[in-house]
Amino acid sequence: MTAQPSISTADEIDLVELFRALWRQKILIIGVTFVVALMAAAYAFLATPYYQTRTYLRPVPQSSLDQLNETGIYKLTPEKAINRVASGLSSYDNRLDFFLNNQELFQPIAEGDSLEQAFAEFNEQAFEMLFPDPKRTDNRSAFVGLRLTYPKGMNGASIVNDFVAYVLDQERREIAEDLESLINNRLASWI
Repeated sequence: MTAQPSISTADEIDLVELFRALWRQKILIIGVTFVVALMAAAYAFLATPYYQTRTYLRPVPQSSLDQLNETGIYKLTPEKAINRVASGLSSYDNRLDFFLNNQELFQPIAEGDSLEQAFAEFNEQAFEMLFPDPKRTDNRSAFVGLRLTYPKGMNGASIVNDFVAYVLDQERREIAEDLESLINNRLASWI
């Protein structure tokens, strides 16, 4: 006769033995838990908290541009207007000029070799332009946005709102200057 070897299965777990093994290592488990909790608490209290704020701008209704467009001299569509604003918001020069004119808003980041270098580093890390999904073509989804990530101690909402107001005022001035130039050129051609 042939003898069949006995096959032992290792699929079973002895829970009682597992708990005994863990109980024997209780000091190590408690020590590791304590050290990890201490490191997490130290990080939570010592790390500088960062916050985010964002704003979204939608195209103006066509009726808001009727007075400008009715002149026949200057045509501006809502899409062109929002693109001009998006260009102004993403402009490094506009951001730098706003920073230099509103340094009190950026007090916590003014530590560096120079104001321009401190701002360049902040600008690279903090500002992000937001655009709609390019796959969606319906006009209701059109917008331009700006997100700012800033450290504790700064008033991010004021920075974003004031910067958007600054860019909008600048775009209004540029449109007014363009319109005035076109009118003067037309008047000069009639004389």
